[in-house]
Amino acid sequence: MNNGLTVDPTYGNVEYFFNQVLHFFDNFKVYSIDTHLASKIQFIFGFAGAFFLAVIIYALVRMLEIWKNEHRHIEHAVAMAATEEKHQSQNPKWQNVLNHINSDNPSDWRMAILEADTILDEVVDGRGYTGDTLGERMQNIPSGDIANFQRLWEAHKVRNRIAHEGTDFKLSQNEAMQTIRVYEDAFRELGAI
Repeated sequence: MNNGLTVDPTYGNVEYFFNQVLHFFDNFKVYSIDTHLASKIQFIFGFAGAFFLAVIIYALVRMLEIWKNEHRHIEHAVAMAATEEKHQSQNPKWQNVLNHINSDNPSDWRMAILEADTILDEVVDGRGYTGDTLGERMQNIPSGDIANFQRLWEAHKVRNRIAHEGTDFKLSQNEAMQTIRVYEDAFRELGAI
């Protein structure tokens, strides 16, 4: 049944289309290429191809290394976050210190340092260091038992100034946070958090 439409047999014929393309490019053939020149061109393209292949392989290897490093970094960050969460849930006193130090209230910063020093007193006493006060027990800690001992001693002095001078002792949030970091480093070293 013919609806009056005629279909050109070349329309939609892939073979016809490719023959037309080949016929078009036949008009541009260069018949006088020197074989020596052709071998030079072939060498140049071969060398360029090998060079770019090497660049692609190098880029892929580097991307794989970067991906592995990022993957390791992410795994480490996740593990550290899980450890931090575990330690915080295991030591509610330390979580209380962190809540105080992250406050906007200067009185809370002071409280954070006082509470951190109390935790230090419990840890040092629990490890069997002798003395009636934390200061005396700290003086009896052998050198090398705590890596950042001098910084920890300075943090304890900040606690003493807060306890003895009260609000007359001016404490910035930055100084309070640095002091808490010293306690935190010591607690991690001593296994308290």
